[in-house]
Amino acid sequence: MFMLIATLCLQTSATDAECRREVQGVYADRDVCRDRMEGQQGALLTLAGDIGARVLFLSVRCERGKDA
Repeated sequence: MFMLIATLCLQTSATDAECRREVQGVYADRDVCRDRMEGQQGALLTLAGDIGARVLFLSVRCERGKDA
């Protein structure tokens, strides 16, 4: 199984930064997860621009899940 993980760290003022991590999935096939990646980075950059925040870190990736 694969999960889509998006991590975004924004600086909203000279003294304030915030990071958020979102996990989507579970996808049985890696290609399905990769297809879901398309557009995620652009959407997050648009969001940052809309709120006037500086992007400190942005990562969108597929990661193999761990079965319990």
